[in-house]
Amino acid sequence: MRISPMLVLAGLFSAVASVAPVAPAGPPAFVTKSWQADYKQTEQAIGARAADPAKAAEDHAHLLDPQAGILPADRDPLDVALRRAAALLASVSKLDGAPDLRDRARKLAALTAMAAKLDPATDPGRQARGALYIDVRAHSCPRQS
Repeated sequence: MRISPMLVLAGLFSAVASVAPVAPAGPPAFVTKSWQADYKQTEQAIGARAADPAKAAEDHAHLLDPQAGILPADRDPLDVALRRAAALLASVSKLDGAPDLRDRARKLAALTAMAAKLDPATDPGRQARGALYIDVRAHSCPRQS
């Protein structure tokens, strides 16, 4: 018995069409773990800047891009991540042939608004801002949206 190639294709098409769409997975665990380590390192850098502002200013002078450093306004790693994500978005948007980044800009604005409502000086605020930090990092990753 010979099966028509069109029948096979029709069967494959209906099988594929019946599969429910899969939501995009979050970042792999090793990436999230790396971001958590970055969070701790950034927290330490903010503490070091607060402890010795003169040395921090001297170290900052050697940076090619000021966004790479810890600024006096940075209260916690989330502030740093939001500032850097905004700077990256602005920089990429200016490139010739830049992709349409309006959706990413809206998402970043929403994350920034959420962060503004959380006080890093309180325990609940610190915990929520830590979780939001991971969201900001995921948003900044080219493969995540």
